[in-house]
Amino acid sequence: MLILCVIAFVSCNKEMNDTVSDFSEENITVNYFAKAQHCYFEANNDSAMIYLNKAMEVVDTNNYKDVTDIYILRSTLFANLAQFEESMESARKALTICEEHRLFGNQTLALLAIGKVHYLMYNDEKAEEYMLQAKTLAEKCNCIKN
Repeated sequence: MLILCVIAFVSCNKEMNDTVSDFSEENITVNYFAKAQHCYFEANNDSAMIYLNKAMEVVDTNNYKDVTDIYILRSTLFANLAQFEESMESARKALTICEEHRLFGNQTLALLAIGKVHYLMYNDEKAEEYMLQAKTLAEKCNCIKN
């Protein structure tokens, strides 16, 4: 029985190493982000945050879309945990990057994230302001899906 366990472990470990060696830095970031999203959808916020932190460590900081994707999901996680200051900080970082690099789809999502935080903090007027900005931008840039 012990031999079977060792064989299974070695086989699995080799398969894992072969898979990991095929990942470029971008693919590793995407993999961590995908795992974070999966954990988020499974309501496993702690694991999602761990994967997002790992994604942030390996992300190419010149890949602004990936960076803003990470910040937006972080904002969502923090908002769900009622950590509004951290949520707002992540959403604002995403918004700043999106504005600087003209990432209109993610800019729409960042505006929505900021609006959500205001909504959760009972700042209805501010929430509406940001959500209407998001709607206007989405319509202007044909990002209606967002």
